Amino acid sequence: MRVVLDTNVLVAALLTQGAAAQVVDLWLAGRYTLLTAEVQLRELRRVLRDKFPELPRAKVGRLVNLLRRQAEVVARPRPPGLSPDPDDDLLLGIALVGRADCLVTGDKSHLLSLKVEGLRILSVRSFLREVS
Repeated sequence: MRVVLDTNVLVAALLTQGAAAQVVDLWLAGRYTLLTAEVQLRELRRVLRDKFPELPRAKVGRLVNLLRRQAEVVARPRPPGLSPDPDDDLLLGIALVGRADCLVTGDKSHLLSLKVEGLRILSVRSFLREVS
């Protein structure tokens, strides 16, 4: 299974031991292929630096480097113009260019309401139920 994780899922996985961390643990255990892009990795670094300045930069760097080394990094994702939110549209671009089976998000409203042919958009809990 090929999966894109919303940046909010990656942030939650780093900061908590909850469901988002379980999603990342499943990736580390080889249960699915994680797709990302350099632009998402830059966004992740920026969000963690700006919103959580107390996090050690080394910890943030280790996470970004782990993703860069072990995830499949999609080259030049093209936002498809399906979402009014540019960050969400970028995730959809990664998913479409990377031929993802699903996109997992912690977004409670907008992203979950989108319908994209060939792509399932799931909440963290729904993904865990499906993969576990």
